[in-house]
Amino acid sequence: MDPIQQMLTAVVDDVRDLDAGATAHYIPELAAADPDRLALAVVGPRGRTIAVGDVDATFTIQSISKPFVFALAVEELGRAAVLRQSASSPAASRSTRSASRRGRADPPIRSSTPARSRPPD
Repeated sequence: MDPIQQMLTAVVDDVRDLDAGATAHYIPELAAADPDRLALAVVGPRGRTIAVGDVDATFTIQSISKPFVFALAVEELGRAAVLRQSASSPAASRSTRSASRRGRADPPIRSSTPARSRPPD
């Protein structure tokens, strides 16, 4: 077995039974989620993918989409334009706003789109 796959498998095995905390029941997609599902995936710089655990289960990505959308927006529009827009967005509520915090901003984006836990081959 590949050493990275061995390491990921060991991590999943070590943490699978940890059950502290609770899912956010005020978000329907999370309330319906199976808390026993767990998967890890790593994609290398050349596209090599290693995935372990419940890799065929779908899941809702929620706020984890923010850094990916932010990176894409910065790449397409430039950092200054994205920070300017993020800071002035009326959608930047207290729960999503970190604009102007030492020059950094998180885009006010919410997503509940189910995603595959295994990246496409």
